[in-house]
Amino acid sequence: MQYVFLKIITPATINTATIILLSLLLILLLFAFLILNNSKQIFIRKKKLSTLTENLIAGIVIGTWDNWEEDNSSIIRLKKILHKKDARNYVINQLEATINNLSGAAKQKVQLLYNQLNLKQDSLKKIHSRKWNIKTKGIIELYTFGQTDMIHELYKNVDSHNEIIRMEAQIGIINLLGFKGLNFLDSLTYPLTEWQQLKILEQLAAHTEDGQLSDNLSKWLLSANDSVVLIALRFAEIFQKLHFHNEVLHCLTHTNARIRSQAIETLLHIANETTANELVNIYNEEIFSIKIQILKAISAIGNKDQFDFLLTQLSNENDMIKLYAARALTHCFKTGLTILEEKGKALNTVYEKIYLHIKKEMLLN
Repeated sequence: MQYVFLKIITPATINTATIILLSLLLILLLFAFLILNNSKQIFIRKKKLSTLTENLIAGIVIGTWDNWEEDNSSIIRLKKILHKKDARNYVINQLEATINNLSGAAKQKVQLLYNQLNLKQDSLKKIHSRKWNIKTKGIIELYTFGQTDMIHELYKNVDSHNEIIRMEAQIGIINLLGFKGLNFLDSLTYPLTEWQQLKILEQLAAHTEDGQLSDNLSKWLLSANDSVVLIALRFAEIFQKLHFHNEVLHCLTHTNARIRSQAIETLLHIANETTANELVNIYNEEIFSIKIQILKAISAIGNKDQFDFLLTQLSNENDMIKLYAARALTHCFKTGLTILEEKGKALNTVYEKIYLHIKKEMLLN
């Protein structure tokens, strides 16, 4: 066995094995050098990209970028290193982070830079992606950078089955068009979440309402989509659409209790001399929580016509109803507190407690 081993291990085989090992080592060293060199080149490109982008953004923010021609060389240099997807996404993200904190001329300059760097095509590729998160990012980029000419791409997604996609598309349209963009409510099939309704109202605060709501409120208040009715009621409330009083009254008979509740809230802000009586008319058919809401509303907008109604509710078997009826009575009538005091003396301790409670409230206020 030892003889066979010594026969195999000859000077020639040792030399061959040494050459093979050295060759492998050389290949590994070459491979490591290439990796390090490539990493260095990537670092240099990223540094160059970061510097150029940051310098342009800084010029916009501090207001030194007033002459486009003077900075054209920087744009050209930046374009030369934007041939890779990652580099383009880096610049888009940097510009997006900046523009969200700007307004006026500075914001317009960032939008101009986005266009000059031909970054719109990247956003369009994203919006056509099948992945919801990439599609959403594309939508956000298009409206963030003021791409009004791409509004049709946003409209395609306002009723998407994906909640996040349709939310951003809706916000984007309002961001670009203001109140005119609300026409997507005409054909919306999916519900608007509470959060989305708040976001829409937040976006509208940055725009001027020039009658667009008045042209559309009637049909939205009759929409088959309950969430559209809800936001239409909020529009009527916030933007003081007094001439839609009758349309809002119609919502008091809606099958959805949330809509009836919101209609009462809206009526408080656009009330006229008939509103309180209309609330009394629906009172007996309502659920408990809305009965309480009606009593609260009458406390704010009531008049002498509700005196008998409030006296009746003061005798209700439910103590909560008694309390809110008592509050409305004292708020609407000068004799309200006296009536409570007399009931407290003549009847039982419940009225006496209500009287003392409301008297304390009145002192605190």
